[in-house]
This record gives sequence, C-alpha cells and structure tokens, in this order.
Amino acid sequence: MTDHMTLAIIAHDGKKVDMVAFIRDNMDFFQRHNIHLIATGTTGSHLENAGLEVEKMSSGPLGGDAQIASRLVEGKVDMVIFFRDPLGKHAHEVDVNMLMRLCDVHNIPLATNPAAGLRFIQALHNEFERNENQPSMQAIQVFCGSNAGHDPIFTKQAQLLADVLVREGIELVYGGGNIGLMGIIADRVLEGGGRVTGVIPYFLQEREVCHAGLSELVVVDTMHERKLEMARRSEGVIVLPGGFGTLDELFEMLTLVQLSQIQQPIGILNVQGFYDLLFKQLDHLLAMGFLKPAHRQFLLAERTPDDLLVAMRTYTPGKSVGKWQGRK
Repeated sequence: MTDHMTLAIIAHDGKKVDMVAFIRDNMDFFQRHNIHLIATGTTGSHLENAGLEVEKMSSGPLGGDAQIASRLVEGKVDMVIFFRDPLGKHAHEVDVNMLMRLCDVHNIPLATNPAAGLRFIQALHNEFERNENQPSMQAIQVFCGSNAGHDPIFTKQAQLLADVLVREGIELVYGGGNIGLMGIIADRVLEGGGRVTGVIPYFLQEREVCHAGLSELVVVDTMHERKLEMARRSEGVIVLPGGFGTLDELFEMLTLVQLSQIQQPIGILNVQGFYDLLFKQLDHLLAMGFLKPAHRQFLLAERTPDDLLVAMRTYTPGKSVGKWQGRK
C-alpha cells in the first residue's frame, strides 16, 4: 500500500444518511491510515455538516461526479464507494454511469452499497495490518563477492537485485568495495538514484579497493566491527555468490539469529543454483544431529530478487529453540 490513498464518496439523495453514518463509523481508520476522502458537492456538504473531514468537489458546470471521474483518469483516485439508491435518481446520473464504467476500465475498486463498502474497508484493514506486522526493510545488507565470477548471470542478478532495492526504496548496506559484485551492485543502485552505505575497515581502504562515490562511507578498525556496523544499519540480509568473506558474513549472521541476538530475515539469492551444494551440507548437518530443524529454517532462499524480498517481508521469527536443547 502507498503512504497516501484517496477514497471517492458518492451518494444518491436517499442514501446520504447511510453514507454519513458509514463514514463516521470508519473515520478513525481513514485518518490512522492516511486515507483522503473526496466527495461531490452535496455529498461533501452532508459530511462537513456532520463534522467529518472531506475534500468537497465544487459544483461547477460539469458537476462533482465529472471532476471525480477526471481525477480517476489521472490516477489520483484509488477507490470509490457509491451509495446508490435503486429507486432514486442522481442529479448527474450520466456522470455517475460514466464513473462506474471508468472504475471498470481502470480496475479501480468500486463498492455500490454499505455492505460492500464494509467488506472493502475490512479488506483494507487486513492488508494494512499485514504490512504493519512485516519487517520495515528500510535497509538491507548485501553480502557478495569482491570478484564477479565467471558466469555473466552473476552480474545480471546483482544488477536486478539493485533495481529491486531502488524500486522499493530500500537502502543498500554493503562492504564498501568498488570491485567484483560489490562494486557492480553499488554502482547500479547509485545509478538508479538509490542510497548506498558502505562499511569498510581501514586496511582495505588503504589498499584502494574502496568505493569513492557512495552516499555514506563508514570506516572501522576491524572486520568484526564492520559486520556489527552493517547489522546495526539494516533490517535484513541478502546473500549473493561470493567466497570466504561472503560465507563468513552469512554464518556469523545465522549464528546471531540462532542465539537470539538478532531477528533479521536472512535470504540467499540462489543464482543459477550457486548455493545448492551449501544447502545439501546444511541438510547433512541436520541429518547428523549438529543442526536443529528450527534453525535450518532460518535461512531463506529464492532464485529471483522479487521472490526473495517477498519471502523476507513475510518471514516470522520462530519460537526460540535452545541451541543445546536435548543435551544430556
């Protein structure tokens, strides 16, 4: 859902009392979730007289309904509730019929009676609740190689992930390098207008592998401090193909989740099955009694950036299971 939504209200004369009661009953919900109400002239007047906040369309030569229709075509209306009286007549019936057709053409949700309106509001309420209960994902730390690998698909997927982060308004937090997949994903996010924070230890900065064009660069003393700072600045982890350093970062984060020190979702973008053998090793640890089933579930994996982000946003930390549960 967006940060701002617009709900258009229309009512036949015989339904204006029902309409006012409906809006009054749901006004707290509209205000809490920043839903802006617009209404035709007489409908708006009824709402204003009831002390309810609404933007009233002026009664110009086209009528308020036509003005709402114009906003709908411009993409400025997200939903319409029409309190229609089958036995009544609307002053601008032609405009109302046009508006209903436009809702159908533009796939705008339309409720034509109070019961449908209530179902619509309840659906919105449920969706907002789901969004509020999901991790905010304002920033994600990405672990990946300082090499690009032999297969061009690794570069392509790093760029696709960068595009998704920019599209979703998610800040990239990474190791601060300008080479390999690290440099590729940072460059792509910056080119798209996104924000990139790099965290790098002094000794790597002195080796001239530090990206010079980041939104923010944090220089720390040690590799351990680097990982702590990246975790502090993010709400999730995504892992791309990489080597020792990438695996070190991945398993430290998994261990922190296992020990209930953090609750960030950790996801692997399993490009071209790159991590299939790692998953087999984890399953082997499970089979040999060195990893508990609940802990194996900490690691999410998908093959596309969009699917992985959905999995991370819907991730719910499981009930804590002691690492040494069952120890004799």
